[in-house]
Amino acid sequence: KLLAVPKLRRRYLRCVRTLAEESLAWENIGPIVERLRDAIDDDVAADTRKLSSFDAFVAATSSDAAAKANGRDGDRNLRRFMEERCKYLLEHPAVRDVKPLKSPRRTADRDRPID
Repeated sequence: KLLAVPKLRRRYLRCVRTLAEESLAWENIGPIVERLRDAIDDDVAADTRKLSSFDAFVAATSSDAAAKANGRDGDRNLRRFMEERCKYLLEHPAVRDVKPLKSPRRTADRDRPID
């Protein structure tokens, strides 16, 4: 029901666009994925109850969009998923037609009046 309010809907769509352009962009999230993968890869390799192979884990978290994950989602790895999701969001007519927020990481944005 909140999205029925035009000002709230516009603000929400601006947030979605900003998140898609900045937070979900692989150049921003890729290094985080790599750091987290490196932090847990020894544990994943040692896991005797995992649902897929260690190679599938590496492929799923690879920065190579063409890597074959061969998991539940077939050949789509995390990078490819993120890129497809960003593309979908940014091409959605409601999102495409709004301007992104100027500074999405500022905590002051939460306290700003809705424009």
